Amino acid sequence: MAAYGSKSAYEGEERLLADLKSGQFKRVYLLFGEEDYLKEYYFNKLVGKIVDPAFASFNLTRLDGKKFSADALFEAAEALPLMAPLRCVAVDDLEPEKFSPTEAKKMEQLLSDPPESCVILLRLAAKKPDPKKSARVKNLIAQVSKVGAVVELAPRDRTKVIRFAVARCDKEGCILSPQLAGYLVDRCSQDMWLLSGEIAKLCAYVGGGEITKEAIDKVTTQAVDAGIYDLSRMILKGDYAGSLAILSDLFYLREEPTVILATLSYTFVDLYRAKIAREAGVDSGRIAEDFGYRGREFRVKNALRDSARYSVEFLRKALSLLEEADYRLKSSRADSRLIVEQAVTELFYTLQKEGSH
Repeated sequence: MAAYGSKSAYEGEERLLADLKSGQFKRVYLLFGEEDYLKEYYFNKLVGKIVDPAFASFNLTRLDGKKFSADALFEAAEALPLMAPLRCVAVDDLEPEKFSPTEAKKMEQLLSDPPESCVILLRLAAKKPDPKKSARVKNLIAQVSKVGAVVELAPRDRTKVIRFAVARCDKEGCILSPQLAGYLVDRCSQDMWLLSGEIAKLCAYVGGGEITKEAIDKVTTQAVDAGIYDLSRMILKGDYAGSLAILSDLFYLREEPTVILATLSYTFVDLYRAKIAREAGVDSGRIAEDFGYRGREFRVKNALRDSARYSVEFLRKALSLLEEADYRLKSSRADSRLIVEQAVTELFYTLQKEGSH
């Protein structure tokens, strides 16, 4: 079962939700993924469901994966639970690629037949472990797959993050409309950990009741890429003064010029890919799959919508200008702000020649 419709070879949230609901747990879980919030949430949710808090001092052992000892894990897993059917051993920040040959062998022995009276939770330090680069990572994944579940907690797509924001505000006693939740996600982040912090600030400020756009703008912190997205939007609208104003704000916030250019380039890369795909008759699902837009499908849809307004030649020229500016930033001693402002001006000049506006 893949994670939220992805092509992942591993299981996803559905596996954990099903096990938490049924109370029937695998003997071993291996968790990893790019969404830190979900890893923390499910790690703690499993611990709380497996172990009665009243007996946690007897039936729960937490181990630091950075200081991992296979002997300590073996001893904790073999211990019998007290007045409960199960005990739990939770290992955080595990780095199997750093196992010594002895540690790897002991882990193999334990996982070949883990105790039925214990649930072993392993959370990897790496967000995207690569079995092709580490035999020990490959072996661990294979071993856990035989006796438990290997679960990838990938970023949720925009629609699911919006639902999360609405539900999180409701839990805090506030009302956030789906429309404003979408605005909040686009303004702040699709990262659920960062978004949770912004929601906490927002609900504390509102103090209950309905959340307005004004409150969101006043309290929350706009993500850098959201600010740069506004910059690209101003450029494509032909608003030169508005673009320079946003650029001035970004420099005031001490954003790195290379980051500004790189993020600005993403917009034009999206448009170029969408333009070529549209001309080739490729749909949005295929674009998202081929170019790694999982969880960010809205970018593909926006690019497909907007790319019709621009020629392939303009988009190629825009990318060339941004690439040249990036090279100058990294190879010359010229004023970085001047280089970025010049690149934006050249984009406007090219857009005027394009005659799209």
